[in-house]
Amino acid sequence: MAEVQAPRPLSGLNDGDRVFDLRVIATPGHTRGHISVLDETAGVLVVGDALRTDGGLLAGSNPQFTEDGAAAAATVAKLGALTFETLLPGHGEPILSAASAAVRTLAGG
Repeated sequence: MAEVQAPRPLSGLNDGDRVFDLRVIATPGHTRGHISVLDETAGVLVVGDALRTDGGLLAGSNPQFTEDGAAAAATVAKLGALTFETLLPGHGEPILSAASAAVRTLAGG
């Protein structure tokens, strides 16, 4: 792996770390190091490509572009255990209310 040139030292993030007041959630599956970010105060979860909406329906990461299907399924279950109102996926429309209930349903709960 090539060394990254940065103006200051870089450090990785781990599941549960906090950046400002945002909680880092490890959400592998789409890619090995994928993360999501939860703003617990605002009730907003940014999931990037861990989840998507397609035609108004919530779905997991696109299987065609998912590195590890089993990890992606575990990520859906993990996200379904969190509490948040708004979900911002990397693809598709956001879910603006009752988003954690929708993720729990997707996870089979």
